[in-house]
Amino acid sequence: MMYNIDIAFKNSGLSAREIEKIKRDVRSEFPNDDMMYELHIIRILKAIKKGYWKVPSS
Repeated sequence: MMYNIDIAFKNSGLSAREIEKIKRDVRSEFPNDDMMYELHIIRILKAIKKGYWKVPSS
């Protein structure tokens, strides 16, 4: 694990449903690349924190 995404998710304030949606969507883009998966998770969480992006509803 290159990034500690568990702590990042815990500190994000997102609901469990939103977290699972992000994980599922990003994993579908990077099914075999854990580093890219984690990097994109961190980028998404930073964008959410800055108000640039919101988790789309299902």
